[in-house]
Amino acid sequence: PAWLKHDCLKSITVKAGHSVRWEVKIGGEPVPEVVKDTKAHIDGLKKGQTYQFRVKAVNKEGASDPLTTDQATKAKNPYDEPGKPHTPEVTDWDADRVSLEWQPPDSDGGAPITQYIIEKKGKHGREWQECGKVSGDETTATILGLKEGEEYQFRVTAVNKAGPGEASDPSRKVVAKPRNLKPWIDREKMKTLTVKVGQDVTFDVPVRGEPPPEKTWMFADKPIDDSKVKIDNEDYKTKLVLRNATRANAGKFTLTAKNASGMDTHSVDVIVLGKPSPPEGPLEPPVDDGGLPIDHYDIERLDEATGRWVPCCRAEGTKATVTNLQPGHQYKFRVRAVNSEGESDPLATDQSILAKNPYEVPGKMEKPKVTDWDKDHADLEWKPPADDGGAPIEEYVIEQKDKHGRWEPVMTVPADQTTATVPNLKEGEEYQFRVIPKNKAGLGEPSDPTDKIIAKTRFCE
Repeated sequence: PAWLKHDCLKSITVKAGHSVRWEVKIGGEPVPEVVKDTKAHIDGLKKGQTYQFRVKAVNKEGASDPLTTDQATKAKNPYDEPGKPHTPEVTDWDADRVSLEWQPPDSDGGAPITQYIIEKKGKHGREWQECGKVSGDETTATILGLKEGEEYQFRVTAVNKAGPGEASDPSRKVVAKPRNLKPWIDREKMKTLTVKVGQDVTFDVPVRGEPPPEKTWMFADKPIDDSKVKIDNEDYKTKLVLRNATRANAGKFTLTAKNASGMDTHSVDVIVLGKPSPPEGPLEPPVDDGGLPIDHYDIERLDEATGRWVPCCRAEGTKATVTNLQPGHQYKFRVRAVNSEGESDPLATDQSILAKNPYEVPGKMEKPKVTDWDKDHADLEWKPPADDGGAPIEEYVIEQKDKHGRWEPVMTVPADQTTATVPNLKEGEEYQFRVIPKNKAGLGEPSDPTDKIIAKTRFCE
């Protein structure tokens, strides 16, 4: 038990104002603690351990029986760590900074909050990193040194005498970027595009700007109203997809981006290659060349006697001559324009065409006259036919016949002559002559024969 040397505690008399001091030896197992009242402060406890305590009253006769606590007591601070602060709000940002604001935790743990610790985590980061501290009476902070274009989240932890509490829920994701930025369209993603008919047209275009710009597409300077076109707009990107392009989709596409800081616009040409449209009648180039030069025209004919279309010729331009037609046959024709993508639908004639010359042989001439003769020749004269058949007279063919013979050609004369001398007659023979006009269509009907003459000397001395 505890003990002390009572002989050290003797009554003494002192003057007012003087100090009194006793030195008393004590002992016992376990070593007793000396207290002057009914309160005691126990040091040396281990945090988290559970303890029970007992107390004995001690006088000069000895120690009393102990008073033991009813329940065990866990060694801990008389206050707790703070609760978690409310989720921080992003109130402002720029290319290298973010400003945060939060509300204190609902519980300070029983002790004043001394500071807040701010942490950040990048989009691809695994660990939270401390990035700032503020005193316990502040609930705002600006975090500097951020990397432009990186995505971040932030959280806040409150600290008191007991230590740091639970971290807040993370803030919304925020990208370190300028708060106000004029729109900018990435022109590298909008260059002239060439596709073939039936293929898709796709533009996937990054668009910068703060706040995120409003994006609008136009075609041929008009709003796009086409069920084949799908447009997806995101904050910093726009995508246009045109399915199954046709020649009608060739033209200028324009993208406009606009926000409170300004506007940007850019246009791009889309070329859609395809077969040409049919030629125009009677024979003109097609209205639509398919986006490519016309290489040539293929021409087919149909003989109504056979009912089959067959190729007949090719033309480089819009004129062609079709040969080897059967005179008197009815024909139809059709033409296709051809480029490197293929051939157009045909342009066909509305009506059948009769294969014949566009002109006739000359009409019959008046009867020629013999204006003079001799024993070996005769002079003739005639008038041009009243009907040249629609084509100029090219020449005249002169025929002769003796009394018992047949008509035979003996000479031709140019079209600008209407007289001729027929040579090599046999003296004493009876002759007649006739003239046949000729043009591109051929020989006309012979004239009536001249009066008969006898090749002889007309005048005798």
